[in-house]
Amino acid sequence: MKRGTSLSILSSLCLVFVSLTASAGLHHEQVVSIGDDAELKAGDSTQQVVVIGGSAKVAGKVERSVVVVGGDAEINGEVGEDVIVIMGHVHLGPKAVLHHDLVTVGGTADITDGAKVDGTTQEVAVGLPLGPFLRLGWLKDWLHNCAWKLRPLSLQVGWVWWFAIASFFLYLLIAVLFPHPVECCWKQLAARPAT
Repeated sequence: MKRGTSLSILSSLCLVFVSLTASAGLHHEQVVSIGDDAELKAGDSTQQVVVIGGSAKVAGKVERSVVVVGGDAEINGEVGEDVIVIMGHVHLGPKAVLHHDLVTVGGTADITDGAKVDGTTQEVAVGLPLGPFLRLGWLKDWLHNCAWKLRPLSLQVGWVWWFAIASFFLYLLIAVLFPHPVECCWKQLAARPAT
């Protein structure tokens, strides 16, 4: 009888410990991501979030700033300082609390009812027709599908194929229009390949 009681007390204590550690969340020193998305889950905390070429989703607490370049930010937690998004959009959820400024460059800010911004909200328009190009989504796709996998071409990245085809036709055009200079270059490379 005592063994069953002590076993149930031990299992209850383990259950309480697991629930306390699960609700406490994780503390990350910094969340930094290049070419991929980053997420800070509810209950987690960090000093700052920096994302380049990806998007950030923040539901936890950021003690300092959130900076996103070439992607979007979705904030539904607490940020101690600024939120800066360059060439992307910001969405503040109903639980978002920003203790300083919200700045978007080349994007827009969508602030849901219930979100709180203690500082100023500033949207800086780029005014260029290159907006989608400057958002760097193309670079994120190329880094993820080509560069990190050490292959120059990938079927998932269409613009790389157009670039390769255009380069081929440019070289072909140069060879057809200027055969003598191309032949001289070829002979020099064949005679002295390492110099």
